[in-house]
Amino acid sequence: GRGWNCGKDCNHFDHPRILVGIDIADHMEKTGHTALEPIHNYLSFTGSSVINIPNISYSPSFGHGVRRKWKKLITEGSVGENVYKDARSCLRCGDRINSAFDMFLHIKSHLQS
Repeated sequence: GRGWNCGKDCNHFDHPRILVGIDIADHMEKTGHTALEPIHNYLSFTGSSVINIPNISYSPSFGHGVRRKWKKLITEGSVGENVYKDARSCLRCGDRINSAFDMFLHIKSHLQS
């Protein structure tokens, strides 16, 4: 179960919520949680309530670990597609990148310089 007795009217802001990663089945098996909800059901990703979370891929402290874990997800088959629908801009220099693989290589070049 959830461990929280919240009903339909709960906005989930007065108790913890945990983002579940790619492997939902693993989370359910390990925790027994069965009441999963998409985050957009109670948190807006537009307007003034957007949460601003820094991209730790660019961090000199955490970037290597992020790239290593992403590579593990790819090799395990948890992430099968890494090509972006539309090219994304590098947050450091603005270069347009077409895939997650190329983006991580590009970010690594910033961290090495």
